[in-house]
Amino acid sequence: MYWRGFEDPRPSALPGFRGFGFDCARWSRSPHSTEAAHSFSGPTELGLFLARTYILVCLLPLTPETRGFLNAALFSSLPKGAGLVPVGRGKQLVDADLLDAIASGQSGDAILDVTEPEPLPPSHPFWHHPNSAVTPHIAGMTQPETAAEVVIATLRRYELGEAMIGLVDRAKGY
Repeated sequence: MYWRGFEDPRPSALPGFRGFGFDCARWSRSPHSTEAAHSFSGPTELGLFLARTYILVCLLPLTPETRGFLNAALFSSLPKGAGLVPVGRGKQLVDADLLDAIASGQSGDAILDVTEPEPLPPSHPFWHHPNSAVTPHIAGMTQPETAAEVVIATLRRYELGEAMIGLVDRAKGY
């Protein structure tokens, strides 16, 4: 899933983000609807989504379909100078393609929270490039208070024989 912006990408957080004047949109493999962001889905709508995205935040899970997903073709579909913030998995990004896109001006700044490998070797160009910043994979820190609430709610659902939320769909790979 992609979001324009830098805040918490969960739909519940987007109304506050929109309060800062950001026009939020999301793309996912399958259709979803939320009042907080304009939704796009599937391969046929990816180009429409990318064409309107000036800050691309990637939160997609790593699957065979998303490995190398952040590549030259994708960067060329974004508006000239669009920024990138990958916070999903490092193997989704083709480093050389991003460096080329930045050099050509197609891509703007990149804030890299995930890389491959992690950590990057000291000689990697991202460490020294004026248009990239590398963060220590901290985009999604677990908050003990909310994590405990989720664990307790999950245990209650299990004890009551209710359907579990957030189960991995092995056919999808996440």
